[in-house]
Amino acid sequence: MLRTLYYRTEIGVLGLDARVRRADQYVVVESPSNPISHAGNFLLADAAPALGDRARWEGAFDAELPPAVKRRSFGWDTGDGSLGEAATEFPAPDYELEQLVTLAASPAKIAPPRDPSIPVRMLDPDADAELWTGVQELWEEDNDSEEPAAYREFAKRRLEELRELFRAGRGGWFVALDGERVVGSLGVVVADELARYQNVSTRASHRRRGIASTLVSAAAAQIAARHPIQQLVIVADPDYHAIGLYERLGFQRRERVCLARGGADFR
Repeated sequence: MLRTLYYRTEIGVLGLDARVRRADQYVVVESPSNPISHAGNFLLADAAPALGDRARWEGAFDAELPPAVKRRSFGWDTGDGSLGEAATEFPAPDYELEQLVTLAASPAKIAPPRDPSIPVRMLDPDADAELWTGVQELWEEDNDSEEPAAYREFAKRRLEELRELFRAGRGGWFVALDGERVVGSLGVVVADELARYQNVSTRASHRRRGIASTLVSAAAAQIAARHPIQQLVIVADPDYHAIGLYERLGFQRRERVCLARGGADFR
């Protein structure tokens, strides 16, 4: 059993071929169909890193994950925001430290759509080809840190993983439309009694029009109508303005998690 909502849902949103296994003092997470995904291939420790843990964790990662996984990623299953000795053990440029806030709410607590006139559509995982292409284009538009070709390949693989989940009845992908153009997008993946939002984004040309809040609310209502979920979970950077939007919609902060992601290939 994992302690944090973040990691319970982070593992719950992985592709159907994901492998999760318990080892000594850590959990190994692997996504064979998407080895270039940080979020799908990592070691999850029980506690924040202590002095000297880098060598031990890297050795375990190299032994547990296949050669196709070329960037090391580590997390620790604590929700109190503790970094431990991460700044010392995992410094830049070898690693990027990330802190995230997990927010949650029951479906009944989510405010209604801000602008019901905005067209929101749940995509068919086996059809809507042009709209799925629009979703990938929106992801690529938002990418400001990864090499474009590598990110395009990651996005293609990740969207196919998600479509497989939706074919299996594990939630849905929602878009906001301006005519036939995708201008907003998000997914909601169901894992038992929890539902986790994925990749909330709005096209730069359409921001500040209530699209994101309308999408979050509309998706919550539609997913809750289809699945007996207890909590909706959404994650954001602690310094990102979206946290205020989510709180206005009814989400409450539950925990703060930290992780270290390799900044460059090591193999």
